[in-house]
Amino acid sequence: MQRERREQEYTVQWCRLKYPKVLIVASANGGSRNPVEAKNLKRSGVYAGFPDLQVFKACRGYHGLLVEMKAPKGENNAKGRVTKLQQDCLQYLCDHGYYAVVAYGFEEAKRVIDWYLGE
Repeated sequence: MQRERREQEYTVQWCRLKYPKVLIVASANGGSRNPVEAKNLKRSGVYAGFPDLQVFKACRGYHGLLVEMKAPKGENNAKGRVTKLQQDCLQYLCDHGYYAVVAYGFEEAKRVIDWYLGE
C-alpha cells in the first residue's frame, strides 16, 4: 500500500505542475481507519471501490477521467490487484460516459493522463 500511495502522490504532483488549470482530486478511499471514522466516512458518501483519482475535464468525448492507482510490477513480478468492487465501479463509470481505467504506477498514470488531455 505504501508504494501505491507514493505512486499516486507522484502522479498528483506531476499533474498539478504540468496541467495547473486542470482539477485533479483524490478520493478519501483506502487506508486504515478506526471503525467510528470509517462508519462516518461511509455515511458521508465515501464509496468502496471508487477510483483513487479524478480528473475533472471533459475530453475525447468523455465526461472526465477516473484512475484507479495500483503499484507497478514489483520485484516478485506481482502487480497491485483490482478488487471486484473496483472493477464494478470502473465498469459503471465507463457505461456512463467516463474514461475509467487502472494505472499500474506513476509512469502508466502519466501516459493515461497525457493521452486523455491531448498531449
